[in-house]
Amino acid sequence: MKIRYLSFDFDGCLFNPSYAQAEHFEFTKHLGDAVLVHNRRFLEQIKRENAAFDNVVALIGSNRQSYETDQLNMGPQKAFKGSCCPAIKTVCADLNITFDPFLLADVTGNLPFGTSYNLIMQEIEAGNFMQDTTQYEHATCPGEEYKVSLLFAQMQKAAADHPNEEIIFDFFDDRYEILMGRAKEFFTKYPHMIPKNVTLRMNRYAGDDVTLMASIEGTGEPYSNYPEHVNNMLNDLWAHDEIANSLKPISNEQHTDIVLENNYKFEEQVKALETAIQTGEYIALNLAAREIDHIVEYTEAVDTNEELSTEKELESSNNLSPLSYFTDNSSGEPRAKLAFAKKNHSHNEINRWFQGYQQPEYIEDGDRIILFINVHPDSPYKDPSLFEAIEILRQQHIELSDNAIETLQQEFNSVLPVLEQAKSIAMTYDVDFKQFLDGYTNAFSDMPVDYLVKYKNHELVENDGREKEANIGNLNFSDRSDESSDEESALELVEDDSREKELDASTDDFSDSDSSVDASDEESDLKPFEDNSPEKEVEVDVDKQTLATETPAIHARSEAEPTNQQGNPAGNPGRNQYAFHKPAAAPRTNRAPIALPEDKLCSGSSSCLIS
Repeated sequence: MKIRYLSFDFDGCLFNPSYAQAEHFEFTKHLGDAVLVHNRRFLEQIKRENAAFDNVVALIGSNRQSYETDQLNMGPQKAFKGSCCPAIKTVCADLNITFDPFLLADVTGNLPFGTSYNLIMQEIEAGNFMQDTTQYEHATCPGEEYKVSLLFAQMQKAAADHPNEEIIFDFFDDRYEILMGRAKEFFTKYPHMIPKNVTLRMNRYAGDDVTLMASIEGTGEPYSNYPEHVNNMLNDLWAHDEIANSLKPISNEQHTDIVLENNYKFEEQVKALETAIQTGEYIALNLAAREIDHIVEYTEAVDTNEELSTEKELESSNNLSPLSYFTDNSSGEPRAKLAFAKKNHSHNEINRWFQGYQQPEYIEDGDRIILFINVHPDSPYKDPSLFEAIEILRQQHIELSDNAIETLQQEFNSVLPVLEQAKSIAMTYDVDFKQFLDGYTNAFSDMPVDYLVKYKNHELVENDGREKEANIGNLNFSDRSDESSDEESALELVEDDSREKELDASTDDFSDSDSSVDASDEESDLKPFEDNSPEKEVEVDVDKQTLATETPAIHARSEAEPTNQQGNPAGNPGRNQYAFHKPAAAPRTNRAPIALPEDKLCSGSSSCLIS
């Protein structure tokens, strides 16, 4: 009997851009057949291939392995995706195959398999999913970007359910860094982590053609206690290699050698203990041993995280948490990452910091949180860039260390020529310059030129207890395709004998055809200036928006129009359920109010972590 398992990713895969940008039908898209419509050719191919198997079973191969992560990834208003739980049932019904409701939350919560999925479906049927309320208590599980733990758990379960059958395990995902990066490398290096009756096939699908990226035959024995190993892998994402080596089968000769060596060590320890007791030094030796163990453990922790050696600055006399930066190449291309002390920050708290964006992916590494920047550069909604992530974290008193600033400055200098060239080409063809950048370079696309220098020199102005940028120059790489003019604007406030004078400069025309603003909203109530003379009113052209030379780190959208909640009866279109909540710029006096163009990327809410 030959059995096929289908493990489907959702975000970017079955929930591909075509699906995400389709009409949400009052936020019920995930309950209908939209997932079939936007994957029809792919599903027909699956049907034809299924004819060669005696039985076909489907699993959720997304990182949406709990109620929390499924809800956080439902998407913003303009790219609404919804829950993957009803969608997978729709797909299985269309393919006429069996659905296995196994989720990692069952493992971490020590629940009967299928419990977490059934509770999610009950929340959806009760209308709680869109209301951000819960009727039941749901188990959670740590997130893992590269899905090694998830694939290990699913393949072990498949082998446990069909111990004597040949199993073809087809995993479908859209991300190269999973298919060609860590997951492929791990199972290629440790094939014993795949049961010997299972063949893992890693396929790329993102709404178009399917490509087989790797096929790995298992050599291991199934583990009856695999949930225990899964929990260990999820609890320490850096220990996967160590866990795999500990589970590697050994020969009889190796087993005999290990037993003899352990017996010898035990005899030596007994002799040492007897000697210590006889000489009355037992207590002293015990204390000394604890000190040695402490030193060894600390040394090993530093050695195994050599690339993060600058992150050991977890204490600070000014009550600030240091923020570290490093680049990881494990996925085959550079990935920008930020790390900071975990302290008491919860998942929900970190997610709230980044409301208004697609939630960044992050993992817990001991006492650290590691944040992945620009994970989805091709996403229809907006990831926080490096600059924006640093500013958001700075609002939470998490600030770049000097080493991190120096590393960032070096890498920023190296990508500047690429950014300038992309901008030049984009202006020639009147397109968005970011399409010429990869995920790593794109992370730096909006970094002000002298921001890091001012950051290091503490030249950022204090505002409401936090620092804010002061006249930071910017290359202005933002997409200006909707602007009607390329004129430069500047507004300066100069203090002279305690009196402010406004110096006019050329202004920008920031009118946007897609986001017209009423003249009544554009009028500014400027107070007259005092200059030991009769009051004078400053005329403002209502057809133009006047901007300060200062480039604010992050703008706040007007509370008058929370665009992502318009037309949303549930009042909560997803994990980014609020308008583009970037930290607000400091209020200024004697200055025309700034009416920002509509931010199309953030007019709705946005995803985590996660694919």
